[in-house]
Amino acid sequence: MLTKLATPQIRPGPAVDVQKELVKKLDVDYADRHYFDGGILNLGGILIEEMPENDDDLVDEAQLVALPTGGGFISAGAPRAARVKELGFDRLVVQNTLQTMIDSKEIEYLRLAGLPNDEWKILIEVHYYRERDMTATGFHKDTLGETLFVNLNYHMDKKVIGPEYVVNPPPSPAHDDQTKETLPKEFRDDLAVTRAKLGPATEFGAGLVDPYGYVAFVDEAIHHATPFYGHRYVTGSELKSYLENKYPAAFKEASTAYPKYTNRGVFSYFSYFSSYVDKSIISATDSSKWLAWMEIVTKEENDARRLTREDLKATMNDDEFDALLEAVGGAEGSKRTQGAPGGFYAASIPGSDPHPIRPTGKPPLKRRLSDADFRKTLPPAPADTEKRRFFRTWIRAVKTTKVEELNRRLGQTTKV
Repeated sequence: MLTKLATPQIRPGPAVDVQKELVKKLDVDYADRHYFDGGILNLGGILIEEMPENDDDLVDEAQLVALPTGGGFISAGAPRAARVKELGFDRLVVQNTLQTMIDSKEIEYLRLAGLPNDEWKILIEVHYYRERDMTATGFHKDTLGETLFVNLNYHMDKKVIGPEYVVNPPPSPAHDDQTKETLPKEFRDDLAVTRAKLGPATEFGAGLVDPYGYVAFVDEAIHHATPFYGHRYVTGSELKSYLENKYPAAFKEASTAYPKYTNRGVFSYFSYFSSYVDKSIISATDSSKWLAWMEIVTKEENDARRLTREDLKATMNDDEFDALLEAVGGAEGSKRTQGAPGGFYAASIPGSDPHPIRPTGKPPLKRRLSDADFRKTLPPAPADTEKRRFFRTWIRAVKTTKVEELNRRLGQTTKV
């Protein structure tokens, strides 16, 4: 079942009316009191120490808890759960969160995996992103290796592009060593089976989220990133370095021939660039693309110019442009190692060095958002000032000893 859940699910929100009422409470009803100011709010947690046999009982019995600010219980956001409970709309948080987990089959998975159990409990942490920049943030994992699932409930009244993602990227040995202490063995065993079944990653995937829809995924089975709406690009200076390194002899020949070609006399004005190069190094067929490349890389004003696959499609097919992006992203000292538009090369993993996304010995990953047919289905590009609004849920596994500490700090036992 985990294998089925590994590819991000994009589905309609199961409790849209509840979610709308929750946002109304946060953004309208109490706005004048400034109770819920801030861009990222931590709405607290739902602790599952024992799993009820049916979903209705789970939703009915679950309680929102105000997580302590110390001890690693809160991962992100300004704590607001106590205020939510005081004002009496904590049930909205619980219902929206758990209905999404039920709809996405995450609760079903937990039951099948025997979680929670004597050693591990489930702590669900809920964040409200009031405004998130719609710019690329790089491929990453969300947490320090203790998260089973991540859910994003978008509160947008229009269709948006969901996260870009890589299913089954190459595992990081350092991160996997870390998760031996932070994830249940039942889950790690299922993850190993999932990785074997899925095979190496082949693409940067993406999907479209309908208004008020959600995205659900297994954090350990993918890398994900805020979608980059445009085409990836390289600069003119990066193109020059790529050509010089990959085709040293041809680059040297073209660089020598280009000034002669541009300074040709009036009587040879209609001669072709191919007549100025050694055809044993640059064939007549390839001379036209080398001329086009020289016209770009020899001009200083093009050094910082952004060049997409559309700009270079007359001289580079998609496979070579992908190789160019890979070379740029993976170059020593590259500023793009965390997934900037030109590289999509490495993923940021908490507690680990940036880790390569492309499987060793495999071709560069294709990008769904670069596919011409898929791009025809995209909604209009977001305005520069437009923000995303969503609820982010981390379904975390925590050891029983940590839950005992949590209950002591809360001064109560909070069992579902």
